[in-house]
Amino acid sequence: MKFNFKKLTAGALMAMVLIPGFAFAESGAKVRNDNKQSVNFCSRISTVEQKLADQLTKAEAKQSAHQSERLGKIEKKEAEVDGRRAQGRAEVDGKRIKNWDKMLTKASTDAEKAAVEAYKTAISTAVTTRRTAVDAAVKAYRDGLTLVLANHKTAVDSAVAVFKTALDNAIAKAKADCSAGVDSKVVKDTFNKSSSDARTALQTARKNAEVSSGLTALKKTRNDAITAAVTAFKTATEKARADLLLVLKK
Repeated sequence: MKFNFKKLTAGALMAMVLIPGFAFAESGAKVRNDNKQSVNFCSRISTVEQKLADQLTKAEAKQSAHQSERLGKIEKKEAEVDGRRAQGRAEVDGKRIKNWDKMLTKASTDAEKAAVEAYKTAISTAVTTRRTAVDAAVKAYRDGLTLVLANHKTAVDSAVAVFKTALDNAIAKAKADCSAGVDSKVVKDTFNKSSSDARTALQTARKNAEVSSGLTALKKTRNDAITAAVTAFKTATEKARADLLLVLKK
């Protein structure tokens, strides 16, 4: 299963990363007179605060939608894979039974019939063993994936909460400084520095929360287990055929 987890989550987080600069720069428009903006910052602090609040709400809604979309795609993909696997197994089982019936029909002696029955038992056991191992590997992968995604969501939610707190603190300080008569340009510069630090921290947290490495390890463990099961199955079936031929060639 291939999912671009980084793409699914990065958009929502980047929306948050860009919020402070976006709100303060008034919808991303180029500020023509920075000095005037600085002088008027204290008079516009409430507007800046409201824009931040509005865009945080939108960004969180987008993030939640991305998370739901990601889980929905995973569940759909797993259901499709399970369906194809079940159908493939049913088709193979049907063909195998027909072949066994033909073999029994052709068997002319008790020894040959007994050999065919032994062959059927050996193959059935090998098939069951392989399928059990494959199912266990798939389940372990999916359980691991669920845990990785849960940890990812926790990390992202925590990073966003820290980000929001940092912005709240930046706004609170700006208001306090404005009330205390601190120069508006100084207030603005301090606010910009705080919001920039918050963005940087969120970007770092986002990178640390990426699930790629965890998924790579889970996939390798699953694939290795399946490969081992297939190898063991091949060995068992080859022996079963060899034992059968020993009798049929007599």
